[in-house]
Amino acid sequence: MEKTYVAEVAGAVDKGTVRTLLAGVTLEDGPVEVRRARVVSSTSERGIVELVIHEGRNRIVRRLLAEIGHPVQHLTRTAIGPVRIGNLRRGTLREL
Repeated sequence: MEKTYVAEVAGAVDKGTVRTLLAGVTLEDGPVEVRRARVVSSTSERGIVELVIHEGRNRIVRRLLAEIGHPVQHLTRTAIGPVRIGNLRRGTLREL
């Protein structure tokens, strides 16, 4: 099942970072395949990246981004498969 994340990371994020993610990154427990990645915004101090992955290994997004030099400061999963978070606030529910 595809999972979509939005990560706020340290440092400026550019198209080269996206290419690195899409080419694949190998972590200590094996390679990670990023299905899609895009830069949402970027300044010299921080960037916001949206990624879609298929895996569910422990802390995979945090480890992946740290490996390429962009430690995660804030991480939100915005979708699991077709189910998107939308305008749902923390602690609230909606019928699916």
